[in-house]
Amino acid sequence: MNRRDIISLGAGVCVSATAGCLGRTADSADGGSDDESLWTDDGSDGGNTSNGESSADEPLERIVIGDESETDAAYSLYIWNATDDERSVEIQIDHDGASVLDRTEDVPAEEYLEIVLIDSGTYETTVESESSRSSVSMTPPSGDCEESRTVMTLQERSIGIDTSIRC
Repeated sequence: MNRRDIISLGAGVCVSATAGCLGRTADSADGGSDDESLWTDDGSDGGNTSNGESSADEPLERIVIGDESETDAAYSLYIWNATDDERSVEIQIDHDGASVLDRTEDVPAEEYLEIVLIDSGTYETTVESESSRSSVSMTPPSGDCEESRTVMTLQERSIGIDTSIRC
């Protein structure tokens, strides 16, 4: 093997490695949605919450934790049923170590729940449906951010999590 073959081989490996890195996008935990698909520009409250497939214009239920009159800033948690069947969902939310929500909801196919978190601090959230369980720790950003949300997507065998913040 001569020097030109070695240099060509090295250059080929570098180009391949770089192309592989550039081709990788920041996929969500469910492997399919991108950050832009979480934001709706049609004025709805998130009927297009994850992969753009929800047919619901309004949430099945809107649950507010905290006093909305105290601030304009809020962090939204959406629990979206992306399956073809109704799913029973256990939701547990702790705020700074104290339980603020512990309930079970039935979410029809292609519907979603919206949970609005008003108070600052850390929220530990656990969602369980059938044999899937997922937990996420959320700390709402400062009031300088115009919108922030986490979407927990109920799938056939898992629960995907996608978090986006616009500041």
